[in-house]
Amino acid sequence: MSGNKIYLITMGVGTCLLLLLYILRAVLGKFYRNQLVYCVQQGDLNLYNEIAESKMARMLVPPYNIHYMRLNLYMAQENKKGINEEFDFLLNLKMGKQKRRDIVIKGFNYYVKEKDSAHCKPLLEEMRTFIDDNARRQYEMLYDIYILKKSCYIDELEQGVESVQLPLAQKAIYEYLIALQYENRSQPKLAKEHEERSTAYLQEAVEKAQKEAEVEEEDEEDEDYEEYEQEDEDNEESESEESGTEE
Repeated sequence: MSGNKIYLITMGVGTCLLLLLYILRAVLGKFYRNQLVYCVQQGDLNLYNEIAESKMARMLVPPYNIHYMRLNLYMAQENKKGINEEFDFLLNLKMGKQKRRDIVIKGFNYYVKEKDSAHCKPLLEEMRTFIDDNARRQYEMLYDIYILKKSCYIDELEQGVESVQLPLAQKAIYEYLIALQYENRSQPKLAKEHEERSTAYLQEAVEKAQKEAEVEEEDEEDEDYEEYEQEDEDNEESESEESGTEE
């Protein structure tokens, strides 16, 4: 056998092995990611850590995915120590631009509601470098209300609530932010009034969503029935044509 043939066979075998390893890695990686997602859905932190810390998972699942899912698990359990540890890890991890932006915004949204200025301020500063003017104003408003205890947005938010076009869920958020500002002003009666309005809007939004889901489900059932009826008519016509042909 010539040297060229041996070289070609070797290259072919090597390529096949590399392709096989790539496919195996992809399949196993997906398997371990699915296992971790299941643990998050079930709220099983112990099982999650057991899988995430295994050699295979660390080899096949990127650190960002492992820590981001663990962060979501900690947030669902309101585990503040764990949340801080995961944010610290992720914010110091090298990652793509979009992932970085996502984790910075996620961190800001968490820490602003915790009224944690030490974590919140640098995140807001970084966000200012990549968000548009409208988003920047919204995030700065949250920072002003939660962290700086300002109350200068009441009139603006009340006008927003009066808008017919504003979704119910957004009205609930606006009312809650108004309530916080009255708390900042030490006006508990007005704060409670707007908090109750926020709860009412939220409940209305949930009920509306449930009704829309029920209507959509009914429409799908009607479509399925119409298709079934059409199939019956088509079958009857086909049988009639066949009977006529036979005659």
